[in-house]
Amino acid sequence: MLWPEFIREVRVIISWKPTAALLGVLSLYLLSLMWSDNRKLGLQPIGYFCQFLIIFSAVVTVGRRDRNIIYRMLSVTVALGVAVALSVIVFRILPGLKLAYVLSPNAHFFISPNAQASIFNSQGGLPNDFNPLKSGGLIALNANKAGSVLGLLAGIALGLSLIRRSRTYGVMSIILLAAIPFTGSKAGLLLAAGMSLLALRLMGTYYSRWRNVLHLGMVVIVLLGTVAWLGPKAIRVQEGSSYKALGALAMRTNYSLSQREKVWAYGWQTFLTHPLKGQGFGGWQKGFPAYARKVGVEASLPPEDTIIYLWSQGGLLAAVLGIM
Repeated sequence: MLWPEFIREVRVIISWKPTAALLGVLSLYLLSLMWSDNRKLGLQPIGYFCQFLIIFSAVVTVGRRDRNIIYRMLSVTVALGVAVALSVIVFRILPGLKLAYVLSPNAHFFISPNAQASIFNSQGGLPNDFNPLKSGGLIALNANKAGSVLGLLAGIALGLSLIRRSRTYGVMSIILLAAIPFTGSKAGLLLAAGMSLLALRLMGTYYSRWRNVLHLGMVVIVLLGTVAWLGPKAIRVQEGSSYKALGALAMRTNYSLSQREKVWAYGWQTFLTHPLKGQGFGGWQKGFPAYARKVGVEASLPPEDTIIYLWSQGGLLAAVLGIM
């Protein structure tokens, strides 16, 4: 049904730089199938690219006919995002409730079977998405994914508040931002900080009468983030020493960064070997485990960087288009 819209709006896709770059990456992905070790691994990302471009074309067509339809769709999406944000906070405070939710017979209505299966690690131990220092939400159980989704929706809510001159969307943006620190995701926390600064700048300009209220709201976000981030660590140390809690946070951050540096080092080594065409689909999964055993990291780790991922699967030009 969406093919006519895709064909009709193909000029928009080609002329708009972001979608033109995506179309270029898609073409390079299709080309990389020729030298890929596991072509099946390319079906999912290629399918996602095709779905996005087709749906984008349909949205452009609808938006040209009636822009209010787009606003209504975004409003519903942001409202659902607020529900996810509240669930992140609840699951962080009550991790047992999160486990009960995932294991419930009705969870498949919100979580795909593949996502449910991937929650548990290969050794059959503690579910890797149930770290008490992190939390996802109803439809995004992974903390990093939840933080990214909430940050994106916070930006949409902020944009709607400015376009529609609605304080309601501004409040929804604050709720979405306030939930990000509860995910425990470091990347999400940086995103929340950046979005908070942007919100202060834009909303303070447009809503000068509410500037003090907004400032207070952002301070509350920082305080909630501090409690959500350091609270469980402070409980675990003797006498609740905040210094020890901060030290535990620093150790975890350093360990995570150390792992990523080792992964990036492998990416750099393989880039020097075949920089132009990358590894193709399945190349990373084939070559990384042997390196991982040597340096002492998990063999199943992904590139941990979007640009490295694009290079690995589609080659140097795909990485350049990703930067654009």
